Amino acid sequence: MKKWMTSMATLVSFLVFAGMAIAMSDTASHTVTAVVPDIAVIDILPASPNLTLTLNIPTSGDATNISSNTDASDKLAYISIVPSGKARKITASITIGALQAGLRMNLVAGTPGGVGARGTPTGGINFTSVTTGGDLITGVGSGWTGNAGSVLSYTLWLDDPTGVIQTSNVLTIEYTLTEAQ
Repeated sequence: MKKWMTSMATLVSFLVFAGMAIAMSDTASHTVTAVVPDIAVIDILPASPNLTLTLNIPTSGDATNISSNTDASDKLAYISIVPSGKARKITASITIGALQAGLRMNLVAGTPGGVGARGTPTGGINFTSVTTGGDLITGVGSGWTGNAGSVLSYTLWLDDPTGVIQTSNVLTIEYTLTEAQ
């Protein structure tokens, strides 16, 4: 009986200590801060977006509607993360070069693809020798266009031939994603 009691005591001790080993636990923790910065990134797709607009030659003496073909081969791609209650806009401006008096270049942004608050196109900008910039897309919040972008459509118009000479005007158009005022 003593042997049985010793065996039972050993078994009970083993079960008690094994249960304690299984029931014991410990934890550790630390703080992780997820920082979302203010982001404003803009680009033109494809990577080499240079284009040429050439006025079409009219077939008769009626020059009331001389324009180039519309070029819609480029896209404006952007990502914007804004602070609460803030919005951005995209402006376009001629930063190098100038249009001759009598010429007009119309720039229209298409509805942006993507996700989030990508803004609303304004209806376009009519660049002239006097008007060299304006708002293209307004109400941009937190969102991105991805590769879908916003299609840019350019058309060159001859509004008044007086003083217009045959030449090539090289222009640089700069797009800016900026805080809306």
